Amino acid sequence: MLWFFFGILLSLSWALTPIASRYLMRKGLDPYAFTASFLTLSTVLLFLMTIAIEGFYIDYSLIPVSFLIAVLMYLAGLLWVIATKYEEASYVNSLLQLDLPLVIFLGIFLLNENLNVQSFLGALLILGACIYLSKKGFTTIIHQKKVLLLLAGSVLLAALLKLLIKSYVGENSLFFTTTVMFFRMLIAFAIVLSKKESLSHLNKLLRNKRNLFAVFVRSVFTTTATVSIFLALRFGMLSKVSIISSTSPLFSVLLGGKMLGESKIKIRLFSAIIIVLGSLLTIL
Repeated sequence: MLWFFFGILLSLSWALTPIASRYLMRKGLDPYAFTASFLTLSTVLLFLMTIAIEGFYIDYSLIPVSFLIAVLMYLAGLLWVIATKYEEASYVNSLLQLDLPLVIFLGIFLLNENLNVQSFLGALLILGACIYLSKKGFTTIIHQKKVLLLLAGSVLLAALLKLLIKSYVGENSLFFTTTVMFFRMLIAFAIVLSKKESLSHLNKLLRNKRNLFAVFVRSVFTTTATVSIFLALRFGMLSKVSIISSTSPLFSVLLGGKMLGESKIKIRLFSAIIIVLGSLLTIL
């Protein structure tokens, strides 16, 4: 049941990451500078973890696919970080679960995974809850189309990168994870260096102790989530890991309402509970 443990850990991490992003986005920080800063610290944390557990080595065969996954991860993460600039974290995190039907389809037809009737019913419950939330849980109608487009792109990219990770992850999970994070950091800094405004925001961010603490917290969540998804997919089926990790909206609704004072909590909590019930069906 290692896949279940890491799936739940991934769920909790995914709930906390948009809350940290939302906190900083409300302060008007540049998403490119913010992303580059927390990815740098996450890379350092992962590198130290890899040396301590697996030792230092280089598997050159994983570098090309690591770069591709890094590009997909960076783009998927950046899209929903930008989305948190316009909409509350609990809403954003709940709609990210819309990648579930696509992931199940990919798992069945490309990886020959088998799912029982309960798992399909669980997926339908989660899909229905996300659709209900998209109609009822919005707080900023003026940005609705923009946020939905951002999240649609993030969902598609997330499904593709999960498929790639499941296809290539093996015993050298931490090295694979660290290589991906390193490439994500390089991509993030390349973009920041190409934008004078983002570079200026990065300098301001590094001078503020409160923002630096938020970046540190965000990097810890990012590191935990990245390690969890690689290890969960190493030990479990793509579709089942995705379904279990889709419980994250429940955590984000509860924490978002408590920590950020977010609105429409009843509607979002109802949707999150339905998502959790759908996830529980998959382990029956």
